Amino acid sequence: MHRITVSFGRIRPVASVIIGMTVLLTNAAVVCIIARSLGADINWDLLNYHFYNGYLWAHGKLIQDSLCTEQSYLDPRLNFFYYLLIRNFAPLTVNLIIAGFQSLGISAAWLLCFHLLKIYNIRTRLILSSVAAISAIIGPIFWSEIGGTMGDTLLASPIILAIFFSLISQERDRLIYLFFAGLLVGFVAGLKFTNMIYAVGFVFAFILTTLYRYKFNIRRLVIVETIFCFSFLSGFVLLYFNIGYLLFVTYKNPIFPYFNNIFHSPYIGNYAIRDERWFPQNLIGYITLPFEFVVRHHPKPNQQHIIGMEIPFRTIFPALYFIISPSILLYLYFKKIKNNELYDIFFVLSFFAGSFFVWEEVFSYYRYFAAAEMIFPTILLVLLVRWGRLIMHWRHHSMTYVAAALLVATAAAYSLPDSNWGREAFSSSYFGASKREFKSYNNALLIVGFRPLGFILPYFPLDDRIIGLPEHLGITQKFQKKYLRPLLDYKNIYYLTDAAEIKNDRELPAHYGVTVNYENCSIYKTSIYPVAVCPVQHTP
Repeated sequence: MHRITVSFGRIRPVASVIIGMTVLLTNAAVVCIIARSLGADINWDLLNYHFYNGYLWAHGKLIQDSLCTEQSYLDPRLNFFYYLLIRNFAPLTVNLIIAGFQSLGISAAWLLCFHLLKIYNIRTRLILSSVAAISAIIGPIFWSEIGGTMGDTLLASPIILAIFFSLISQERDRLIYLFFAGLLVGFVAGLKFTNMIYAVGFVFAFILTTLYRYKFNIRRLVIVETIFCFSFLSGFVLLYFNIGYLLFVTYKNPIFPYFNNIFHSPYIGNYAIRDERWFPQNLIGYITLPFEFVVRHHPKPNQQHIIGMEIPFRTIFPALYFIISPSILLYLYFKKIKNNELYDIFFVLSFFAGSFFVWEEVFSYYRYFAAAEMIFPTILLVLLVRWGRLIMHWRHHSMTYVAAALLVATAAAYSLPDSNWGREAFSSSYFGASKREFKSYNNALLIVGFRPLGFILPYFPLDDRIIGLPEHLGITQKFQKKYLRPLLDYKNIYYLTDAAEIKNDRELPAHYGVTVNYENCSIYKTSIYPVAVCPVQHTP
Protein backbone atom coordinates (compact mmCIF):
# COMPACT_ATOMS: atom_id res chain seq x y z
CA MET A 1 0.00 0.00 0.00
CA HIS A 2 3.05 2.24 -0.16
CA ARG A 3 1.96 4.19 -3.26
CA ILE A 4 -1.44 4.89 -1.74
CA THR A 5 0.07 6.25 1.46
CA VAL A 6 2.33 8.46 -0.65
CA SER A 7 -0.76 9.94 -2.29
CA PHE A 8 -2.96 10.39 0.77
CA GLY A 9 -0.50 11.15 3.54
CA ARG A 10 -1.51 9.92 6.99
CA ILE A 11 -4.84 8.46 5.86
CA ARG A 12 -5.14 4.75 6.55
CA PRO A 13 -4.77 2.44 3.52
CA VAL A 14 -8.39 1.26 3.58
CA ALA A 15 -9.67 4.83 3.78
CA SER A 16 -7.31 5.78 0.94
CA VAL A 17 -8.79 3.11 -1.30
CA ILE A 18 -12.34 4.20 -0.45
CA ILE A 19 -11.55 7.85 -1.15
CA GLY A 20 -9.77 7.02 -4.39
CA MET A 21 -12.59 4.82 -5.72
CA THR A 22 -15.20 7.39 -4.70
CA VAL A 23 -13.35 10.13 -6.56
CA LEU A 24 -12.93 8.00 -9.70
CA LEU A 25 -16.55 6.88 -9.82
CA THR A 26 -17.98 10.30 -8.98
CA ASN A 27 -15.96 12.06 -11.65
CA ALA A 28 -16.84 9.38 -14.21
CA ALA A 29 -20.54 9.68 -13.37
CA VAL A 30 -20.54 13.47 -13.63
CA VAL A 31 -18.66 13.52 -16.95
CA CYS A 32 -20.87 10.77 -18.43
CA ILE A 33 -24.05 12.63 -17.42
CA ILE A 34 -22.73 15.72 -19.22
CA ALA A 35 -21.82 13.60 -22.26
CA ARG A 36 -25.38 12.28 -22.36
CA SER A 37 -26.81 15.79 -22.32
CA LEU A 38 -24.47 17.21 -24.99
CA GLY A 39 -25.37 14.70 -27.73
CA ALA A 40 -23.35 12.67 -30.24
CA ASP A 41 -20.01 14.10 -31.33
CA ILE A 42 -19.69 14.86 -35.07
CA ASN A 43 -16.63 17.10 -35.15
CA TRP A 44 -14.92 17.90 -38.48
CA ASP A 45 -11.84 15.81 -37.68
CA LEU A 46 -13.98 12.75 -36.94
CA LEU A 47 -15.72 13.09 -40.29
CA ASN A 48 -12.45 13.75 -42.10
CA TYR A 49 -9.85 11.38 -40.67
CA HIS A 50 -10.41 10.09 -37.09
CA PHE A 51 -12.72 7.26 -38.13
CA TYR A 52 -11.02 6.68 -41.48
CA ASN A 53 -7.41 6.57 -40.23
CA GLY A 54 -8.47 4.01 -37.62
CA TYR A 55 -9.98 1.93 -40.41
CA LEU A 56 -6.77 2.14 -42.45
CA TRP A 57 -4.67 1.02 -39.50
CA ALA A 58 -7.01 -1.89 -38.79
CA HIS A 59 -6.59 -3.20 -42.35
CA GLY A 60 -2.92 -2.35 -43.01
CA LYS A 61 -3.74 0.36 -45.59
CA LEU A 62 -2.36 3.45 -43.81
CA ILE A 63 0.01 4.45 -46.64
CA GLN A 64 -1.80 2.82 -49.56
CA ASP A 65 -5.16 4.54 -49.12
CA SER A 66 -4.20 7.80 -47.44
CA LEU A 67 -6.10 10.93 -48.46
CA CYS A 68 -2.90 12.96 -48.76
CA THR A 69 -3.65 15.57 -46.12
CA GLU A 70 -1.54 16.78 -43.20
CA GLN A 71 -3.47 14.47 -40.86
CA SER A 72 -3.30 11.37 -43.09
CA TYR A 73 0.03 10.19 -41.67
CA LEU A 74 -0.45 10.91 -37.96
CA ASP A 75 -0.15 8.03 -35.48
CA PRO A 76 -3.46 6.18 -36.09
CA ARG A 77 -3.71 4.10 -32.91
CA LEU A 78 -5.85 6.53 -30.96
CA ASN A 79 -8.10 6.77 -34.02
CA PHE A 80 -8.14 2.96 -34.18
CA PHE A 81 -9.70 3.04 -30.71
CA TYR A 82 -12.41 5.39 -31.98
CA TYR A 83 -12.93 3.25 -35.08
CA LEU A 84 -13.53 0.12 -32.99
CA LEU A 85 -16.00 1.93 -30.76
CA ILE A 86 -18.00 3.44 -33.61
CA ARG A 87 -18.14 0.21 -35.61
CA ASN A 88 -19.31 -1.87 -32.63
CA PHE A 89 -21.46 0.39 -30.44
CA ALA A 90 -24.30 2.87 -30.69
CA PRO A 91 -23.38 6.59 -30.55
CA LEU A 92 -24.54 6.99 -26.92
CA THR A 93 -22.38 4.08 -25.78
CA VAL A 94 -19.40 5.44 -27.74
CA ASN A 95 -19.71 8.84 -26.10
CA LEU A 96 -20.07 7.38 -22.61
CA ILE A 97 -17.00 5.14 -23.00
CA ILE A 98 -14.87 8.05 -24.23
CA ALA A 99 -16.24 10.29 -21.47
CA GLY A 100 -15.33 7.65 -18.89
CA PHE A 101 -11.71 7.69 -20.03
CA GLN A 102 -11.68 11.50 -20.17
CA SER A 103 -12.84 11.61 -16.54
CA LEU A 104 -9.52 10.01 -15.53
CA GLY A 105 -7.90 13.37 -16.28
CA ILE A 106 -10.28 15.08 -13.85
CA SER A 107 -9.44 12.50 -11.18
CA ALA A 108 -5.73 13.08 -11.83
CA ALA A 109 -6.25 16.84 -11.38
CA TRP A 110 -8.11 16.10 -8.12
CA LEU A 111 -5.19 13.96 -6.92
CA LEU A 112 -2.64 16.64 -7.80
CA CYS A 113 -4.61 19.30 -5.90
CA PHE A 114 -5.05 16.95 -2.93
CA HIS A 115 -1.29 16.34 -2.85
CA LEU A 116 -0.33 20.01 -3.16
CA LEU A 117 -2.54 20.81 -0.13
CA LYS A 118 -0.96 18.10 2.03
CA ILE A 119 -0.16 20.47 4.91
CA TYR A 120 -3.89 21.03 5.54
CA ASN A 121 -6.46 18.83 7.26
CA ILE A 122 -8.29 16.08 5.37
CA ARG A 123 -11.65 17.85 5.18
CA THR A 124 -10.12 20.99 3.69
CA ARG A 125 -8.18 18.94 1.16
CA LEU A 126 -11.23 16.96 0.09
CA ILE A 127 -13.41 20.03 -0.38
CA LEU A 128 -10.84 22.17 -2.20
CA SER A 129 -9.74 19.30 -4.46
CA SER A 130 -13.37 18.71 -5.42
CA VAL A 131 -13.75 22.40 -6.28
CA ALA A 132 -10.67 22.16 -8.51
CA ALA A 133 -12.04 19.02 -10.21
CA ILE A 134 -15.47 20.54 -10.91
CA SER A 135 -13.82 23.70 -12.22
CA ALA A 136 -11.66 21.62 -14.58
CA ILE A 137 -14.74 19.89 -16.00
CA ILE A 138 -16.30 23.17 -17.16
CA GLY A 139 -13.13 24.44 -18.84
CA PRO A 140 -13.58 25.47 -22.51
CA ILE A 141 -11.59 22.56 -23.96
CA PHE A 142 -12.69 19.79 -21.63
CA TRP A 143 -16.39 20.68 -21.74
CA SER A 144 -16.47 21.01 -25.53
CA GLU A 145 -14.64 17.68 -25.99
CA ILE A 146 -16.64 15.56 -23.51
CA GLY A 147 -17.52 12.29 -25.23
CA GLY A 148 -15.76 13.47 -28.42
CA THR A 149 -12.85 12.15 -30.47
CA MET A 150 -10.46 15.13 -30.38
CA GLY A 151 -8.12 13.25 -28.04
CA ASP A 152 -6.62 16.25 -26.23
CA THR A 153 -8.44 15.66 -22.94
CA LEU A 154 -8.43 11.87 -23.36
CA LEU A 155 -4.61 11.92 -23.14
CA ALA A 156 -4.39 14.53 -20.37
CA SER A 157 -4.37 12.13 -17.40
CA PRO A 158 -0.84 10.73 -18.09
CA ILE A 159 0.54 14.29 -18.26
CA ILE A 160 -1.05 15.26 -14.94
CA LEU A 161 0.05 11.98 -13.30
CA ALA A 162 3.57 12.67 -14.58
CA ILE A 163 3.53 15.95 -12.63
CA PHE A 164 2.42 14.05 -9.55
CA PHE A 165 5.15 11.41 -9.95
CA SER A 166 7.76 14.14 -10.46
CA LEU A 167 6.79 15.74 -7.16
CA ILE A 168 6.88 12.39 -5.35
CA SER A 169 10.29 11.64 -6.87
CA GLN A 170 11.81 14.84 -5.53
CA GLU A 171 10.10 14.73 -2.14
CA ARG A 172 10.98 11.10 -1.45
CA ASP A 173 14.28 11.22 -3.36
CA ARG A 174 13.23 8.17 -5.38
CA LEU A 175 14.21 8.56 -9.01
CA ILE A 176 12.13 5.58 -10.10
CA TYR A 177 9.05 7.84 -9.97
CA LEU A 178 10.85 10.26 -12.26
CA PHE A 179 11.38 7.40 -14.71
CA PHE A 180 7.63 6.64 -14.64
CA ALA A 181 6.88 10.32 -15.29
CA GLY A 182 9.08 10.37 -18.38
CA LEU A 183 7.52 7.18 -19.73
CA LEU A 184 4.00 8.58 -19.38
CA VAL A 185 4.89 11.77 -21.23
CA GLY A 186 6.69 9.77 -23.93
CA PHE A 187 3.69 7.51 -24.45
CA VAL A 188 1.18 10.33 -24.96
CA ALA A 189 3.63 12.28 -27.14
CA GLY A 190 3.89 9.20 -29.35
CA LEU A 191 0.11 9.02 -29.63
CA LYS A 192 -0.33 12.75 -30.28
CA PHE A 193 2.62 14.98 -31.20
CA THR A 194 1.09 18.09 -29.66
CA ASN A 195 1.91 16.66 -26.21
CA MET A 196 5.62 17.23 -26.94
CA ILE A 197 5.29 20.72 -25.47
CA TYR A 198 4.84 19.22 -22.00
CA ALA A 199 8.14 17.34 -22.26
CA VAL A 200 9.85 20.72 -22.68
CA GLY A 201 7.81 22.04 -19.75
CA PHE A 202 9.12 19.22 -17.54
CA VAL A 203 12.73 19.82 -18.59
CA PHE A 204 12.34 23.53 -17.84
CA ALA A 205 10.74 22.81 -14.44
CA PHE A 206 13.48 20.35 -13.45
CA ILE A 207 16.17 22.91 -14.28
CA LEU A 208 14.63 25.69 -12.20
CA THR A 209 13.47 23.61 -9.26
CA THR A 210 16.58 21.43 -8.96
CA LEU A 211 18.85 24.45 -8.94
CA TYR A 212 16.46 26.19 -6.53
CA ARG A 213 16.20 23.32 -4.06
CA TYR A 214 19.73 21.92 -4.22
CA LYS A 215 21.67 25.19 -4.38
CA PHE A 216 22.94 24.90 -7.97
CA ASN A 217 23.93 21.25 -7.63
CA ILE A 218 24.85 20.59 -11.27
CA ARG A 219 25.48 16.88 -10.68
CA ARG A 220 21.97 16.43 -9.31
CA LEU A 221 20.52 18.39 -12.23
CA VAL A 222 22.33 16.23 -14.79
CA ILE A 223 21.07 13.02 -13.13
CA VAL A 224 17.47 14.24 -13.00
CA GLU A 225 17.42 15.51 -16.58
CA THR A 226 19.14 12.39 -17.92
CA ILE A 227 16.66 10.03 -16.28
CA PHE A 228 13.65 12.01 -17.44
CA CYS A 229 14.87 12.50 -21.01
CA PHE A 230 15.91 8.85 -21.33
CA SER A 231 12.56 7.57 -20.06
CA PHE A 232 10.67 10.07 -22.21
CA LEU A 233 12.53 9.02 -25.36
CA SER A 234 12.06 5.36 -24.44
CA GLY A 235 8.31 5.79 -24.10
CA PHE A 236 8.09 7.78 -27.32
CA VAL A 237 10.16 5.33 -29.36
CA LEU A 238 8.30 2.29 -28.00
CA LEU A 239 4.99 3.85 -29.06
CA TYR A 240 5.95 5.49 -32.31
CA PHE A 241 8.81 3.45 -33.78
CA ASN A 242 6.76 1.25 -36.13
CA ILE A 243 4.82 4.24 -37.51
CA GLY A 244 7.95 6.35 -37.87
CA TYR A 245 9.84 3.53 -39.56
CA LEU A 246 6.99 2.99 -42.03
CA LEU A 247 6.95 6.68 -42.95
CA PHE A 248 10.74 6.84 -43.22
CA VAL A 249 10.90 3.85 -45.54
CA THR A 250 8.08 5.24 -47.68
CA TYR A 251 8.71 9.00 -47.64
CA LYS A 252 12.18 9.45 -46.06
CA ASN A 253 10.73 11.40 -43.15
CA PRO A 254 9.69 9.60 -39.92
CA ILE A 255 7.09 12.26 -39.08
CA PHE A 256 6.02 12.99 -42.68
CA PRO A 257 4.89 15.57 -43.73
CA TYR A 258 5.94 17.62 -40.69
CA PHE A 259 9.30 19.38 -40.15
CA ASN A 260 10.59 18.59 -43.60
CA ASN A 261 12.91 21.57 -43.23
CA ILE A 262 14.90 19.13 -41.06
CA PHE A 263 14.37 15.77 -42.81
CA HIS A 264 14.38 16.99 -46.45
CA SER A 265 12.11 14.33 -47.88
CA PRO A 266 12.05 14.51 -51.70
CA TYR A 267 8.26 13.98 -51.59
CA ILE A 268 7.36 17.38 -50.12
CA GLY A 269 8.79 20.89 -49.98
CA ASN A 270 11.60 21.61 -47.51
CA TYR A 271 9.59 23.63 -45.01
CA ALA A 272 7.79 23.15 -41.68
CA ILE A 273 4.00 22.95 -41.88
CA ARG A 274 2.60 25.72 -39.70
CA ASP A 275 -0.94 27.08 -39.38
CA GLU A 276 -0.33 30.82 -39.34
CA ARG A 277 -3.91 31.70 -38.34
CA TRP A 278 -3.26 31.26 -34.63
CA PHE A 279 0.02 33.03 -34.01
CA PRO A 280 0.20 36.55 -32.56
CA GLN A 281 1.26 39.19 -35.04
CA ASN A 282 4.09 40.70 -33.00
CA LEU A 283 5.87 40.63 -29.63
CA ILE A 284 3.10 42.59 -27.93
CA GLY A 285 0.65 39.98 -29.20
CA TYR A 286 2.64 37.17 -27.58
CA ILE A 287 2.78 39.03 -24.27
CA THR A 288 -0.92 39.86 -24.24
CA LEU A 289 -2.23 36.54 -25.62
CA PRO A 290 -3.28 35.12 -22.19
CA PHE A 291 -5.28 38.29 -21.60
CA GLU A 292 -6.95 38.14 -25.02
CA PHE A 293 -8.50 34.82 -23.96
CA VAL A 294 -10.51 36.71 -21.34
CA VAL A 295 -12.82 38.04 -24.08
CA ARG A 296 -14.95 35.67 -26.13
CA HIS A 297 -14.00 35.92 -29.80
CA HIS A 298 -16.28 34.89 -32.67
CA PRO A 299 -14.21 33.66 -35.64
CA LYS A 300 -15.57 34.46 -39.10
CA PRO A 301 -15.29 32.28 -42.23
CA ASN A 302 -12.02 32.76 -44.13
CA GLN A 303 -10.64 34.89 -41.29
CA GLN A 304 -6.86 35.25 -41.64
CA HIS A 305 -6.12 35.55 -37.92
CA ILE A 306 -8.06 33.78 -35.16
CA ILE A 307 -7.61 34.01 -31.39
CA GLY A 308 -7.20 30.57 -29.84
CA MET A 309 -9.67 28.22 -31.56
CA GLU A 310 -12.24 27.95 -34.35
CA ILE A 311 -15.11 27.99 -31.85
CA PRO A 312 -15.90 30.98 -29.57
CA PHE A 313 -14.50 30.58 -26.05
CA ARG A 314 -13.14 32.58 -23.17
CA THR A 315 -11.11 31.81 -20.07
CA ILE A 316 -9.64 33.95 -17.35
CA PHE A 317 -7.28 31.36 -15.84
CA PRO A 318 -4.12 32.05 -17.94
CA ALA A 319 -4.43 35.77 -17.22
CA LEU A 320 -4.85 35.12 -13.47
CA TYR A 321 -1.83 32.85 -13.52
CA PHE A 322 0.44 35.51 -15.04
CA ILE A 323 -0.89 38.12 -12.60
CA ILE A 324 -0.76 36.14 -9.35
CA SER A 325 2.20 33.78 -9.69
CA PRO A 326 4.93 36.45 -10.20
CA SER A 327 3.63 38.32 -7.16
CA ILE A 328 3.83 35.21 -5.00
CA LEU A 329 7.28 34.23 -6.25
CA LEU A 330 8.63 37.71 -5.52
CA TYR A 331 7.13 37.59 -2.03
CA LEU A 332 8.70 34.19 -1.36
CA TYR A 333 12.06 35.37 -2.63
CA PHE A 334 12.22 38.47 -0.47
CA LYS A 335 10.82 36.68 2.59
CA LYS A 336 13.35 33.86 2.07
CA ILE A 337 10.80 31.08 2.57
CA LYS A 338 12.43 27.67 3.10
CA ASN A 339 13.14 25.84 -0.13
CA ASN A 340 11.44 22.58 0.82
CA GLU A 341 8.23 24.20 1.99
CA LEU A 342 7.13 25.43 -1.43
CA TYR A 343 9.17 23.26 -3.77
CA ASP A 344 6.09 21.46 -5.09
CA ILE A 345 4.14 24.57 -6.07
CA PHE A 346 7.28 26.13 -7.55
CA PHE A 347 7.67 23.01 -9.72
CA VAL A 348 4.09 23.23 -10.99
CA LEU A 349 4.42 26.95 -11.71
CA SER A 350 7.67 26.35 -13.61
CA PHE A 351 6.15 23.47 -15.57
CA PHE A 352 3.19 25.56 -16.62
CA ALA A 353 5.32 28.56 -17.60
CA GLY A 354 7.75 26.42 -19.66
CA SER A 355 4.92 24.56 -21.40
CA PHE A 356 3.05 27.80 -22.14
CA PHE A 357 5.99 29.56 -23.76
CA VAL A 358 6.77 26.55 -25.97
CA TRP A 359 3.09 26.12 -26.86
CA GLU A 360 2.83 29.79 -27.77
CA GLU A 361 5.82 29.57 -30.09
CA VAL A 362 4.95 26.22 -31.72
CA PHE A 363 1.12 26.24 -31.87
CA SER A 364 -0.73 29.14 -30.19
CA TYR A 365 -3.78 26.94 -30.76
CA TYR A 366 -5.63 26.71 -27.44
CA ARG A 367 -6.99 23.18 -27.88
CA TYR A 368 -3.44 21.83 -27.79
CA PHE A 369 -3.08 23.17 -24.24
CA ALA A 370 -5.80 20.91 -22.82
CA ALA A 371 -3.79 19.15 -20.08
CA ALA A 372 -2.55 22.49 -18.75
CA GLU A 373 -6.08 23.92 -18.82
CA MET A 374 -7.26 21.02 -16.66
CA ILE A 375 -4.79 21.96 -13.90
CA PHE A 376 -5.43 25.72 -14.13
CA PRO A 377 -7.98 25.59 -11.28
CA THR A 378 -5.61 23.50 -9.15
CA ILE A 379 -2.74 25.94 -9.65
CA LEU A 380 -4.85 28.98 -8.86
CA LEU A 381 -6.55 27.38 -5.86
CA VAL A 382 -3.28 26.21 -4.30
CA LEU A 383 -1.63 29.58 -4.94
CA LEU A 384 -4.43 31.46 -3.22
CA VAL A 385 -4.63 29.13 -0.22
CA ARG A 386 -0.88 28.93 0.31
CA TRP A 387 -0.47 32.67 -0.25
CA GLY A 388 -3.19 33.43 2.29
CA ARG A 389 -1.46 31.25 4.85
CA LEU A 390 1.97 32.80 4.26
CA ILE A 391 0.92 36.43 4.11
CA MET A 392 -2.07 36.52 6.45
CA HIS A 393 -0.93 33.66 8.69
CA TRP A 394 -4.39 32.10 8.29
CA ARG A 395 -3.41 28.47 8.41
CA HIS A 396 -6.64 27.45 10.14
CA HIS A 397 -8.85 30.31 8.99
CA SER A 398 -11.74 28.96 6.95
CA MET A 399 -12.31 32.32 5.23
CA THR A 400 -9.11 31.81 3.26
CA TYR A 401 -10.40 28.54 1.85
CA VAL A 402 -13.86 29.92 1.15
CA ALA A 403 -12.50 32.97 -0.65
CA ALA A 404 -10.09 30.87 -2.76
CA ALA A 405 -12.78 28.33 -3.65
CA LEU A 406 -15.28 31.05 -4.62
CA LEU A 407 -12.77 32.84 -6.82
CA VAL A 408 -11.78 29.65 -8.64
CA ALA A 409 -15.40 28.52 -9.06
CA THR A 410 -16.38 31.95 -10.39
CA ALA A 411 -13.47 31.98 -12.84
CA ALA A 412 -14.46 28.50 -14.02
CA ALA A 413 -18.12 29.47 -14.47
CA TYR A 414 -17.00 32.51 -16.48
CA SER A 415 -15.10 30.13 -18.79
CA LEU A 416 -18.01 27.74 -19.46
CA PRO A 417 -18.26 27.54 -23.28
CA ASP A 418 -21.43 28.23 -25.24
CA SER A 419 -20.36 26.35 -28.39
CA ASN A 420 -18.92 22.99 -29.42
CA TRP A 421 -17.20 21.14 -32.25
CA GLY A 422 -20.41 19.66 -33.66
CA ARG A 423 -23.17 17.69 -31.94
CA GLU A 424 -26.32 15.90 -32.98
CA ALA A 425 -29.06 13.90 -31.26
CA PHE A 426 -28.17 10.29 -30.44
CA SER A 427 -29.42 7.74 -32.97
CA SER A 428 -29.02 4.01 -33.54
CA SER A 429 -26.16 4.45 -36.05
CA TYR A 430 -23.30 6.93 -35.89
CA PHE A 431 -23.28 7.95 -39.57
CA GLY A 432 -26.47 6.36 -40.84
CA ALA A 433 -24.56 4.27 -43.42
CA SER A 434 -24.37 0.55 -44.21
CA LYS A 435 -21.92 -1.62 -46.12
CA ARG A 436 -24.81 -3.13 -48.06
CA GLU A 437 -25.39 0.19 -49.84
CA PHE A 438 -21.90 0.23 -51.37
CA LYS A 439 -21.15 -3.45 -52.04
CA SER A 440 -21.53 -2.95 -55.82
CA TYR A 441 -18.43 -0.69 -55.91
CA ASN A 442 -15.98 -3.56 -55.43
CA ASN A 443 -12.50 -3.43 -56.97
CA ALA A 444 -12.87 0.27 -57.78
CA LEU A 445 -10.76 3.37 -57.39
CA LEU A 446 -12.42 6.08 -55.30
CA ILE A 447 -11.30 9.71 -55.65
CA VAL A 448 -12.35 11.70 -52.58
CA GLY A 449 -13.29 15.38 -52.82
CA PHE A 450 -12.38 18.12 -50.36
CA ARG A 451 -15.45 17.97 -48.14
CA PRO A 452 -14.85 15.68 -45.10
CA LEU A 453 -15.80 12.22 -46.43
CA GLY A 454 -13.56 9.91 -44.44
CA PHE A 455 -16.55 8.80 -42.36
CA ILE A 456 -18.19 7.07 -45.38
CA LEU A 457 -15.10 5.35 -46.85
CA PRO A 458 -14.94 2.37 -44.44
CA TYR A 459 -18.37 1.30 -45.71
CA PHE A 460 -17.05 0.67 -49.23
CA PRO A 461 -15.61 -2.78 -50.13
CA LEU A 462 -12.21 -3.53 -48.62
CA ASP A 463 -10.62 -4.23 -52.01
CA ASP A 464 -11.28 -0.67 -53.21
CA ARG A 465 -8.37 1.72 -53.64
CA ILE A 466 -8.80 5.26 -52.34
CA ILE A 467 -6.95 8.49 -53.11
CA GLY A 468 -7.61 12.14 -52.29
CA LEU A 469 -6.97 15.40 -54.11
CA PRO A 470 -3.60 16.60 -52.81
CA GLU A 471 -4.14 20.29 -53.48
CA HIS A 472 -3.27 21.81 -50.09
CA LEU A 473 -0.12 19.83 -49.31
CA GLY A 474 3.15 21.12 -50.77
CA ILE A 475 3.92 17.83 -52.51
CA THR A 476 6.55 17.39 -55.22
CA GLN A 477 6.18 15.83 -58.65
CA LYS A 478 7.88 12.71 -57.29
CA PHE A 479 5.14 12.30 -54.70
CA GLN A 480 2.39 13.04 -57.20
CA LYS A 481 3.72 10.50 -59.68
CA LYS A 482 3.79 7.83 -56.97
CA TYR A 483 0.50 8.76 -55.33
CA LEU A 484 -1.60 9.11 -58.51
CA ARG A 485 -0.34 5.91 -60.14
CA PRO A 486 -3.67 4.08 -59.43
CA LEU A 487 -5.37 6.40 -61.95
CA LEU A 488 -3.61 4.42 -64.67
CA ASP A 489 -4.34 1.00 -63.18
CA TYR A 490 -8.11 1.10 -62.63
CA LYS A 491 -11.03 1.13 -65.03
CA ASN A 492 -13.81 1.49 -62.46
CA ILE A 493 -13.23 4.96 -61.04
CA TYR A 494 -15.64 7.07 -58.99
CA TYR A 495 -15.54 10.55 -57.54
CA LEU A 496 -17.03 11.16 -54.06
CA THR A 497 -18.29 14.53 -52.89
CA ASP A 498 -21.01 16.17 -50.85
CA ALA A 499 -24.14 16.01 -53.00
CA ALA A 500 -25.07 19.56 -52.01
CA GLU A 501 -21.66 20.91 -53.11
CA ILE A 502 -21.36 19.37 -56.59
CA LYS A 503 -21.64 22.72 -58.36
CA ASN A 504 -18.79 24.18 -56.31
CA ASP A 505 -16.10 21.56 -57.00
CA ARG A 506 -16.73 20.45 -60.58
CA GLU A 507 -13.33 21.62 -61.84
CA LEU A 508 -11.20 20.19 -59.03
CA PRO A 509 -10.50 16.69 -60.42
CA ALA A 510 -9.72 17.97 -63.94
CA HIS A 511 -6.11 18.68 -62.96
CA TYR A 512 -5.57 14.95 -62.50
CA GLY A 513 -6.52 13.90 -65.99
CA VAL A 514 -10.05 12.69 -65.33
CA THR A 515 -13.55 13.83 -66.19
CA VAL A 516 -16.44 13.38 -63.75
CA ASN A 517 -19.86 12.48 -65.13
CA TYR A 518 -21.92 14.59 -62.74
CA GLU A 519 -25.14 13.76 -64.57
CA ASN A 520 -25.06 10.10 -63.50
CA CYS A 521 -24.14 10.43 -59.82
CA SER A 522 -25.74 8.11 -57.27
CA ILE A 523 -26.84 9.89 -54.10
CA TYR A 524 -26.65 8.14 -50.72
CA LYS A 525 -28.27 9.63 -47.65
CA THR A 526 -26.34 9.65 -44.38
CA SER A 527 -26.98 11.25 -41.00
CA ILE A 528 -24.25 13.81 -41.80
CA TYR A 529 -25.05 14.95 -45.36
CA PRO A 530 -25.88 13.20 -48.66
CA VAL A 531 -22.88 11.72 -50.47
CA ALA A 532 -22.63 11.73 -54.26
CA VAL A 533 -20.75 8.87 -55.99
CA CYS A 534 -20.07 9.88 -59.58
CA PRO A 535 -18.52 7.79 -62.41
CA VAL A 536 -15.18 9.02 -63.78
CA GLN A 537 -13.50 8.66 -67.18
CA HIS A 538 -9.90 9.31 -68.14
CA THR A 539 -9.37 12.54 -70.06
CA PRO A 540 -7.43 12.02 -73.32
